[in-house]
Amino acid sequence: MTDEETGEPRGSGAGDGRGAAAQPDGPLLDPRAIARGASIGLAIIVPVTVVGAILERTLDDPCGADSHWIALLVIGLFAAYVIAGFAAGSAAPGGALSNGSLAGLGAFVLWIPVRLFIYAIRGDVAHCSHHIFTAGQIFGQLLFATAFGMLGGFFGGRRASARE
Repeated sequence: MTDEETGEPRGSGAGDGRGAAAQPDGPLLDPRAIARGASIGLAIIVPVTVVGAILERTLDDPCGADSHWIALLVIGLFAAYVIAGFAAGSAAPGGALSNGSLAGLGAFVLWIPVRLFIYAIRGDVAHCSHHIFTAGQIFGQLLFATAFGMLGGFFGGRRASARE
């Protein structure tokens, strides 16, 4: 069965605003949107990391294991991933989830050298070496960066689509 107006098969969505014509234009992966989102995420992660390093230095436990501030810093990191994903998703709504998740991952990957630099200038790398990187921390951050970046990309893509 075909649609009389378009000649397309019924239910294909062609010509009725529900199919491919309703999808946002643009590539699935937009490197500029991903880079923009990752940069914005890094701009948020760096101050959070610096505050964390200062708190670890001034608290009784230099590695911050007993600090209650850690939860707030983790929330700051997660918010940075969401904001990175939101920026990428709103810039490229055609692939909002993909761009958002890659922007979150990009922010994390860009943050690794910054974190190494902060620990190197602190001078107590040997004492806190168990806090620099462990396999579980890296895997967890990769997972959280992807998930929260994708969440931000979802909201950014919806916002961009609503504007159109």
